Amino acid sequence: MTKFIPMTRFIRTVSLFLVIQALSSFAYAQKKKVYLEINHLMDTTKLYLNRTYTNWDGIYHNFERSNLYMSEWTLFTKSDSVVMNDKIVLADYNTESYLIGELDIDSIEALQFHLGVPKRLNHLDPAQYEESHPLAPKLPSMHWGWSAGYRFFVFEGYCDNDADYSLEQYINYHAVGSHLYSAIKVDVEPVYEGDSIVLYLDMNYLKLYENLDVIKDREEHGGGRIIQVILDNFVNNGVFSGGDADFHDSPNGTNELTDRAKQQVYIYPNPCVGQGNISFDFHNSQTLHWELVDLNGRKVAKQEFDTHQGSFSTGQLESGIYLSIFYLDGIETQSTKLVVY
Repeated sequence: MTKFIPMTRFIRTVSLFLVIQALSSFAYAQKKKVYLEINHLMDTTKLYLNRTYTNWDGIYHNFERSNLYMSEWTLFTKSDSVVMNDKIVLADYNTESYLIGELDIDSIEALQFHLGVPKRLNHLDPAQYEESHPLAPKLPSMHWGWSAGYRFFVFEGYCDNDADYSLEQYINYHAVGSHLYSAIKVDVEPVYEGDSIVLYLDMNYLKLYENLDVIKDREEHGGGRIIQVILDNFVNNGVFSGGDADFHDSPNGTNELTDRAKQQVYIYPNPCVGQGNISFDFHNSQTLHWELVDLNGRKVAKQEFDTHQGSFSTGQLESGIYLSIFYLDGIETQSTKLVVY
């Protein structure tokens, strides 16, 4: 005998099924991929590796390497927070975007991360991780050893230690030690792109070395006084702040000044016999510094020009090819080959 289901019960069953389906679809639809992008800046303009900049006390320097670990993330909404204790990012200059997670979250007002590697992970064997994992062995290495653990941050470059507009002194700072592990919280304005949320952070390198004498204190590997100065700048001096997708080579910034100078400094004749000429035209009155370097890297001549043109002598130089380098406010603006007869 066929058994019939009462109509009211059938309707309730179908309705419950539809509600479950709808809720499942809604939950799935709310899941968004959250990405982090870091704007590497020198003050308000884009930072370039190996470009010369002036720091807080007027010393010329550059950055050749920038790495730091960012761990144990928390994303804050208006009424709640999402904690991701297992998320670790190894940030470097060349990586544009980092996937933080795929989360059921509609809005984000702030984020918090810790600078460094958590103590529970800091002294484990890097070889246990897959190659793509942030804590796996890296080249150059980010792991100091079993007892010390990982380098929490690494900054390397050169500075001008004798005011000759040449970067000859190597500077490097490697932070090591679980006592350095520090929380940093930043207000952000997310960019919503379909099923993705992008969080932008500005990292201002101009503030990184404040109160640090890079000539005297040119290196430290560990967690002593010099590293503490840089760490304090991270935590209290606003190295990180909320950013956006439109960071600039600012009209008033170092980079535009450099690009303009590249097009407005001229050296002639080339090849040069006996005497050469240099001309330049800037909107502001600035001193141009010129160096001539031979193929062995030795400086064979240097000169300053305060007016829009000047001359130099090659009478004491051997015939050959030289590298002519120009500096504007300590920033290398142009280099070109000069043939001397």
